[in-house]
Amino acid sequence: MSSFHAALALTCSLFAAGCAAQNDHGVADAASCEAAIVIGLTARTDAALTDVAAATGARFERGAAISDNTAAFVVRAQGADAVCAAIVERLRNDARVRFVEPDARRSVRHEADR
Repeated sequence: MSSFHAALALTCSLFAAGCAAQNDHGVADAASCEAAIVIGLTARTDAALTDVAAATGARFERGAAISDNTAAFVVRAQGADAVCAAIVERLRNDARVRFVEPDARRSVRHEADR
């Protein structure tokens, strides 16, 4: 397991523990949102990923690793969809993040289909 994957696992477990603690205080009834994203970091360090995720206050669930510094995630947070949209914007404005894009299926569109 690469250091990037180890950092992802650690980050996910830390946020899962934090969310479980929140749920113990009656937050479970609040609305929640989620956003499937692909995130690329400027650095390949464990600390960069942990810091970026912690700065958002959301829970990151790891999906597929694409490269050493790029992976798919599902971001989950308490609140309406606007909360998740704000988290994605915050990630985009972080200097340690190269890009954040929605993780969605894409297909080729032919000129005749337009």
